[in-house]
Amino acid sequence: MNSRVIAQLAGVSQATVSRVLNNRTNVSPQTRERVLQVIEALNYTPNVLARSLATRKTNTIGLVVANIKNPFFAEIVESITNIAASQGMNIILCSTSQDHRLQRQHVRMLIEHRVQGIIMTSVMLDDSYIRTLVPNGFPVVLVNRYLPGVPADSVVIDNYSGAYEATRHFIRLGHATVGYVRGVRNTSTNRDRERGYREALNQAGIPVRRGWIFDGHYSWQGGYNAGLRFLRLRHRPTAMLCADDLTAIGFIDALYDRGLRVPDAVAVIGFDDVQEASYRPIGLTTVRQPVTAMAEAAMRLLLDRIGGYCGDPRQIVLPAELVIRKSCGANPLWYLARGEETLVADAVPVN
Repeated sequence: MNSRVIAQLAGVSQATVSRVLNNRTNVSPQTRERVLQVIEALNYTPNVLARSLATRKTNTIGLVVANIKNPFFAEIVESITNIAASQGMNIILCSTSQDHRLQRQHVRMLIEHRVQGIIMTSVMLDDSYIRTLVPNGFPVVLVNRYLPGVPADSVVIDNYSGAYEATRHFIRLGHATVGYVRGVRNTSTNRDRERGYREALNQAGIPVRRGWIFDGHYSWQGGYNAGLRFLRLRHRPTAMLCADDLTAIGFIDALYDRGLRVPDAVAVIGFDDVQEASYRPIGLTTVRQPVTAMAEAAMRLLLDRIGGYCGDPRQIVLPAELVIRKSCGANPLWYLARGEETLVADAVPVN
């Protein structure tokens, strides 16, 4: 199968197919999408992979992140870049902004630049393009997210337990009404975190109210918009779990702009423990992700694959920690007052 067949099926010239494959700008978005759909349907990627794998080693890996503006992903980038440098590896960094089409373009570009493997933090649950890479032997490691049914190595934290324990913490503080600002719906992280939130409420006999679940898209603006929607509610929950810290910060800022303060108006917990979480005027209670450990594990898995390891896919699940600050309305000493001795500094391990 070659570009002539793709051109015929897409109804374009071979020159247009070439421009799409080489990511040229002089192709209309509609035409580009039509050509990419044909390429994906025909599973054209293996030909590109074969050409790339046949060339010399480059000591270069690709790193594809969902949103470089999100401080969590920025910390992931810094950790992986530092570890790669210590191993003599170069990094080509790409940010997808949660865009499927842009992600496909980035992955194709990385392969054409003969990277030896790719670390991805941006995959969606229905990401068919990534599914074509692994069966053809190209080294791919998924970080922070995973794809059910895809035999790829992955490094994640226990997102379900993290969200479950955060919600349970609200309940133990006496909250009987807890809302949720979700992330990007079609991701494993959001699915597992929302499942943990719902399960904690269900086990406590507290109803899950659809009107108290907002979309936040793992962004400050999404969190801010969720805060505005929260303020318009006639009956508001007394606590809100946010799918990540950036969303939580946006949510809190929306309240601050209208003269409301956390935790007086509403208790808030985030997820990730980015640096800003501890710098806020009211420290953000959050679920900590061990970024350095995730980066180290991802690099170890990828280098194994690059080195020829062909064993079964491995998934490393790291523990989460509930970091208690003031935004939830409880001082860390609250745990000690209840006679609980598991408190270590400001972090409570999530089992």
